[in-house]
Amino acid sequence: MALGTVLRTPVGRHRPPPDAYAHWRDGTHCLPFFLEYDTGSQTLGRVEAKLPGYAAFVTATSTRPALLIHTRTESRAQALRRHLTAPARDLGLTIATSSADFTTTSPWGPWWSPLTNNTRRTTLAGLAALWPHLTPAGGLEHTDADTPLTLPVPPLPPTGEEEE
Repeated sequence: MALGTVLRTPVGRHRPPPDAYAHWRDGTHCLPFFLEYDTGSQTLGRVEAKLPGYAAFVTATSTRPALLIHTRTESRAQALRRHLTAPARDLGLTIATSSADFTTTSPWGPWWSPLTNNTRRTTLAGLAALWPHLTPAGGLEHTDADTPLTLPVPPLPPTGEEEE
């Protein structure tokens, strides 16, 4: 399992402003994706308003990466799923959500829920298998090749044992 290229670059005319872009590889599976880290500070409508930018990118570049949205809470992820399912379908976007309520320091685990009916949470490799039509985004500048992906994780509760 390896995480490929992580990008943190300004976006151009047909590039949406994601928080990151990466390729996840696991054996023969490759999942190219944009990552949106949703803190909950924007309205659902504002998050939805970003989707046409992703659709324009897909159309302009003839590539098809997924959009993974990671939120702080599962209730926010569920609200996004309800709000984004129809627009994502109408725009032809492939989206999955997850939240810090599920993920650990291993974001590739079975935490991701695609915005499709009757689909259970799955791993990044599972998303790649579910979405074989995805293709890497072209024309992006690599700034942090082979940087591990670490999602913000809330601190663990105290164990009761103090360090000396």
